[in-house]
Amino acid sequence: MDCSFFSAKKQRGENTMIKKVIYDSLIIPHMESELDLDEIGLLVSMINDVEADYKDIHRLSEILNAPKKEIETAAEKLIKKGYLKIIDGVYAVNKLKIKDMLLIEPTNNREG
Repeated sequence: MDCSFFSAKKQRGENTMIKKVIYDSLIIPHMESELDLDEIGLLVSMINDVEADYKDIHRLSEILNAPKKEIETAAEKLIKKGYLKIIDGVYAVNKLKIKDMLLIEPTNNREG
């Protein structure tokens, strides 16, 4: 899976709609959630990519190809809102919050 969710805003502009065919199920927060775009990007990346959960800021920065400060800022906001937990510098998704999110099923037509 591609981990480009976090940096989509910076690369494409905030008002650009991103259309992507998905081949795997995807879990995302409800669009009317309290989260800003950076928070959504980090959370979606961590939930949907097993390589991005249970990681420290340095490793998240490498995986997501984003500056550590941006990830740290988004992660701290997500902790305050209950979406992430931090233990000994390692960030993890609060799995109890997933039940409140949307499950998007894969696109049936793999050709796009």
